[in-house]
Amino acid sequence: MNLSWPPRLPNPRLPSKNKADSEAGLRVADPRAYNAKLEKVRVLVEDIPAATTGPGLMLGLLDQHSRLTEYREKFEKKVPLTGIRFENDGTPVITDVPNPQDKAWDPFQFMPRFLFDPGEDAFPVAPAFDGDGNLDNNAPSKPNGVGGNYRDGVIEDRQALSGGFAVTRKGDYTVLTYSFYYPHNKAGDYHTKDWSIAQVYLRPGKDGKLQPESLYTSWHHGGMLTPWDKLLKDEQGKPVIQVGLGSHSLTPLGLKDSLPERGLQILGNGAAQWNDKPLPNRLSLDSFQKNVQTAFLLEPGSDAFKTRLLMMRYGYVGFDPLMPEVFAEQGGVAKAIEEKAAGYASRALEKLKETWKKLFD
Repeated sequence: MNLSWPPRLPNPRLPSKNKADSEAGLRVADPRAYNAKLEKVRVLVEDIPAATTGPGLMLGLLDQHSRLTEYREKFEKKVPLTGIRFENDGTPVITDVPNPQDKAWDPFQFMPRFLFDPGEDAFPVAPAFDGDGNLDNNAPSKPNGVGGNYRDGVIEDRQALSGGFAVTRKGDYTVLTYSFYYPHNKAGDYHTKDWSIAQVYLRPGKDGKLQPESLYTSWHHGGMLTPWDKLLKDEQGKPVIQVGLGSHSLTPLGLKDSLPERGLQILGNGAAQWNDKPLPNRLSLDSFQKNVQTAFLLEPGSDAFKTRLLMMRYGYVGFDPLMPEVFAEQGGVAKAIEEKAAGYASRALEKLKETWKKLFD
């Protein structure tokens, strides 16, 4: 059963120089310094190798732009979709996806475990965590600058751990989507309003019951699809995902990886811990669909509804998952490098033609 949304929010409280106020809430990380040049190097040295050596199949690596529409048009054609779609004018059409077991969906049944770097200072919150629908006032326009309603490194009622949940039926798959919003990104080029998505692909087993088959994890301009049996599982049997420092890119851990103990961790049952010790906080989920257990039902037209809808619609993958066939046809690091090299070769050829024309025309 859904809970009502929005819950009562305390009055917005901006960061203060008052010691008592600044210490309110649970500080789990200090605000992280930002250096644009160093961050770009770190992404190249840490983020990209982590993604390319992950256990799954990458899609969109090095593209520098989203090609999801192109992939769908080329490989998916028209695959039947039930869940959340949009009219031509952008109006959402929301449908509950029936659970084959004739019960409400339990969002924590298959939810992965999320591991954050100990140096991370932005954690997933509701996009309207500060009580309004303005995403531009959630974080300062410049890293560690003045302004912004989000307090780096702090978990409290106002900045409670929060995520969005949706169920999609597409083709033979039932896809559970977990969407996370972050006030800012301190990796590569600093920007506000960051997001990441993890999706669990379910398919009927021999007994007819839905079984997890693969896991999608977002990574900058693309994503990774990993077979369920290739993923590291924790003691709850949940796959483990590493959340990139600053970027919030998601990289699943493989069978040969080990489970880190430091930093914030959100377990698959929603419980949270810091440096392997339980926290008094847990993740809450909200949903647009009515047949979801323990989730806050988002009220159409509310700030909470509109801002979550906006963040989950980025890239459309939140409501229109990519079919595994796309990764089989188009995925892989070699394919990405080939496409990237082809782009460089094409531009070099055009440059050569221009030079030739100037010299001999």
